[in-house]
Amino acid sequence: PPPPASARRYKAIPARWRFLTGPPDALRILSSNTFHLAEVGGSLEHSSRFALIDRKMRIRAYYDTSTTNAIPQLLEDIRKLRSEIL
Repeated sequence: PPPPASARRYKAIPARWRFLTGPPDALRILSSNTFHLAEVGGSLEHSSRFALIDRKMRIRAYYDTSTTNAIPQLLEDIRKLRSEIL
């Protein structure tokens, strides 16, 4: 199936990113109960928070991209995670 509109909009590389799709209520439940991420301003798509999830579907870290150190920390955590896999 084609990637969701959000994947195309952000020019995500399909081999590297997975976008959740489905009924909004199901996504809210999954976001809240599984990833422990609450909606911000009534929208899941516009949240500045996200989780780094490894290949075994384990949550490794949470990030708030509205802070200045989130992206550098994410990049460092990805490097660490990649070294665990290799």
